[in-house]
Amino acid sequence: MRILKSKLFYIASLCLLGALIVGNGFVEPRSAVGRALFHLRYAPEHSRPSFLRSYRLSLNKYEGGYIPEEVDAFLIQRLSSCQGTPEWDAILNFQLAQSSARWGDAASQADDALKKQVIAYLMPTLETIQPRDALTKMEFIESLRRNSPLHKGGFISRDFYDQPDLRGPSTLRRDQLALAIGSFRRWWGDGTEWPHNKSSNPLEGTKITIYSGP
Repeated sequence: MRILKSKLFYIASLCLLGALIVGNGFVEPRSAVGRALFHLRYAPEHSRPSFLRSYRLSLNKYEGGYIPEEVDAFLIQRLSSCQGTPEWDAILNFQLAQSSARWGDAASQADDALKKQVIAYLMPTLETIQPRDALTKMEFIESLRRNSPLHKGGFISRDFYDQPDLRGPSTLRRDQLALAIGSFRRWWGDGTEWPHNKSSNPLEGTKITIYSGP
């Protein structure tokens, strides 16, 4: 009995240690151990949203914020089976927080059916969230349309911000933000044109551009 208790304590200790290690960024996420511990820590359904928030800290510490390809593909694959759950929200919030500077290829290479679900989820809140978040969402939508993660590309800041004095704070041009959002909404409509509208630029007719990085 004492031996059995010792083994159970040993196994439980390893699981707890693994969760703490990957959750607090003590192992390189891209390593074999890091990937294995990611899946161990991701397994409990109730803690996935909080884990993804802490996992970003680990990425920032060891990977410059870049998500390992295997983990990126796994999370996007999860979207196909968890719509309407806190996990769905958490995965998309995680992706958006990465910004175009650190998006992997998985989302932009997903099938059009999943992309339609994601875009339909993102579009309704463009007017009600913070301007920077709205710009990020539109950049993400554009990456899905182009089948490309934009590679550190995105909107040009001067299209949306005035900065008369380079030493002072910039001022948001709300008319330009409203123009971009309105243009995206007209392009998307009710979603029934997707994927036939993939070849159309959502910002067509405006002077606003979303560029792709090198």
